[in-house]
Amino acid sequence: MVFPATSTILAPHWYALHTRSRDEKVVDRLLRHSGFRTFLPLIVKRSRLSLRRMREAELPLFPGYTFAQFAPSRENLRVIHASAGVAGIVGSNSGPAFILDAEIEAIKRVLANHIACFPGDELSVGQRVIVTSGPLRGVCGEIVGRKSQEVFVVKVRLIRRCLQVDLSPDDLQSVASLAA
Repeated sequence: MVFPATSTILAPHWYALHTRSRDEKVVDRLLRHSGFRTFLPLIVKRSRLSLRRMREAELPLFPGYTFAQFAPSRENLRVIHASAGVAGIVGSNSGPAFILDAEIEAIKRVLANHIACFPGDELSVGQRVIVTSGPLRGVCGEIVGRKSQEVFVVKVRLIRRCLQVDLSPDDLQSVASLAA
């Protein structure tokens, strides 16, 4: 019986890939063509061309980043680093840092349900909450005050970005109250 040369089989996880400026779609296409599972969250941005004409463009929700799911083997890392447009894999000196499947799924749910959202930078720590109703039921995040309204935040901490979603306070419950 012949066994593979690798001593352990690495499980696939989601990783954030830092891309060169405006190369997110190129990286996504190249990695898909190479057989990787990818996720590039896009939002539609409308801009006025003239008084009566509007233009729509699909832009990355997190500019400069895309996501790929793979096992961090030497071969996979080599292929990803060699792909045109990839600046690096988000992580530390000890290697790439994976993203929880739940965080990727939360972003997919927001986009699939056409909930108005916009990208934001890493926000200050606020109250942790869980959504109790609607299409995002069960998703955890943090509340941040903004112009006298509350904003639900789904964080992807590895890339120092977050997703801000406007929700009614009636749809939220404090995580601390769930533990009591």
